[in-house]
Amino acid sequence: MRRLTSSLALGAALLLSTHVHAQVPFGDPAPKILSESFKAYGLTTLEKALDDTGLRKQLADKGPFTLFAPSNAAFKMLGRKRSAALLADPKELKIVLLNHIVKGKYTSGDLGKLPHLGKMTTLGGGELVVFNKGTLLVNMSKPYQADKKATNGIMHIMDRVLLPKK
Repeated sequence: MRRLTSSLALGAALLLSTHVHAQVPFGDPAPKILSESFKAYGLTTLEKALDDTGLRKQLADKGPFTLFAPSNAAFKMLGRKRSAALLADPKELKIVLLNHIVKGKYTSGDLGKLPHLGKMTTLGGGELVVFNKGTLLVNMSKPYQADKKATNGIMHIMDRVLLPKK
């Protein structure tokens, strides 16, 4: 009887453990390709913008890519009028979004090893300047969620939209 009670208790514990683990996610979601990662991090504005410009397909390619992904709040920081105008102009939006993508996979550690004020060329032909004296900044924007891995690159969620220099 004691053996049966122990077996039942062990079985119940295993069942409960499996149930708890299925409901409580630990860490980041499983890596996907960059173009499928946006919902997991609440990047709905970026996802729509990439769809509207056709760039989401590019982020489904082999890569590797580093995406400096502006958060929803980053788009709001532009101001209501400026954000709405940008999101309504696919041509301008594409130029801005290409300024957020770099060929290659750069973790925050890799970025920190770049020379202070080191430059990275974006897919749009612009430059991103990396400031790494104590705090890592890219074009004076801070990655507040770094190193979100994907099978074809990496994403750093930024606190600002990285506007190209005109």
